[in-house]
Amino acid sequence: MTNSILLQNVSPEALTELIKEGVKSQLEDFKNNFNTQTDELLTREQTCDYLQINSSTLWHWTNKGKVIAHGIGNRRYYKKAELLECLTPLKNKAMSTINTQSLNTDSDGQVKGKHFQDQFNSVYKGFFEQPQSMKMLSVKLNIDRSNICWFCRELRINNKICIAKKGVCKVTNRVVNFYTTNPDLFAKSNQLKMF
Repeated sequence: MTNSILLQNVSPEALTELIKEGVKSQLEDFKNNFNTQTDELLTREQTCDYLQINSSTLWHWTNKGKVIAHGIGNRRYYKKAELLECLTPLKNKAMSTINTQSLNTDSDGQVKGKHFQDQFNSVYKGFFEQPQSMKMLSVKLNIDRSNICWFCRELRINNKICIAKKGVCKVTNRVVNFYTTNPDLFAKSNQLKMF
């Protein structure tokens, strides 16, 4: 008789209870081992490899508080579990005329957060609804004008904004550029088609 188990004087209820306790203890062991694996400390280089980023991005994220560094002397370590907690689910909010996913990073390659995306979407929609000056939109949306300038720069780089006309700003009473993100209002090129 090989590989056989002989049970004597064990009721089905007692056997069920023994199996439950065995499974429970195995799950506890697995849970404890899993937690110690995710609390693993990573060096800067290991963290960059793990997140597939370069060291300058890791430095920026650490300084902005997006990831937490732990230190001993001059050495910095990152907890794997905390890195996983920093990850946020992305929402695919496709606007009718622009895919903003390509604009989730600035021209320097830095990733932008939800607050940036919300402000960016508001600025884009504001210019789309009606051509207006940056200052007018700044007052309307209560977004700092310098941020709107930066958003316009990013939109200009991606050819998603243009000057619709010149007009008098209702806020400053000066002649300024009125911008639009509506492609129907973009100025048509006067250049002759060569081909």
